[in-house]
Amino acid sequence: MATATSANPVPDIDITLYYDAGCPYVHRVVTTLDVLSLPYKKVTVDISKPREQWYLDINPTGKVPAVIFTAQDHNNGQPTTLTESLVITQFLSDLVPGRLLPAPGGIAAAVTRARVAFFVDAWSNTVAPAQGALMGSVIRGADVSAPVEAFIKAAGEVDALLVREGAAAEVLFGDDRGLSYAQIVAAPMLLRVLALADVGLLPGELKDRLLALPEFGRWTKQALQDPVLLKSWDVPAFEVRAKAMVAKAKEEQRAAAQL
Repeated sequence: MATATSANPVPDIDITLYYDAGCPYVHRVVTTLDVLSLPYKKVTVDISKPREQWYLDINPTGKVPAVIFTAQDHNNGQPTTLTESLVITQFLSDLVPGRLLPAPGGIAAAVTRARVAFFVDAWSNTVAPAQGALMGSVIRGADVSAPVEAFIKAAGEVDALLVREGAAAEVLFGDDRGLSYAQIVAAPMLLRVLALADVGLLPGELKDRLLALPEFGRWTKQALQDPVLLKSWDVPAFEVRAKAMVAKAKEEQRAAAQL
């Protein structure tokens, strides 16, 4: 039997990732795989088009990412499918315990995992929906003033959480090995919001106001400088796609106004 190495810490598993390179949820999973040094194969799913039946057979929702893995000691070696980026990220982290999340067992590990889970829940219920509304407004060509303020308010709530946690919040920050689990969950979305500000589709002051939040700003700056995160971040492609979506929305609005 093969043994684990730094190049492949889980040698007896074969992973295939179904992805679209521009999707932030895919970016979350790709970053996790790369941080954990887990080899994987990639199959492209173009989310700008209706999904083909072969992919709907894998994930009936049509969403990406999806992962199919096989392992000698699981399910008699038959393929297992996982969907939803947070589920996949948790699964991958548990494959290589100790890097992003401690292995279950004992009070210290349980507390750390609980703190990380609490942060992810807070992010998912505050910043994530605010970001969705903000991105939606950009794509529709709508006024972004209110969504920008809502997004900054949500980020402020996360900043307050980090401040309240004090030294205990360090488990949410990266270390000399790189990104934390919490940063992997959030950073792909932050990259896209800040990129929209850089190209003028969102107010430039948004970036300054976010990074001025004491702990949120420190946490964000640390995450967005990580080379593993940036390796799979194609800024020009994102800008082209975002501008094309905005242009399409404006054209549809003009066409509707002429009816």
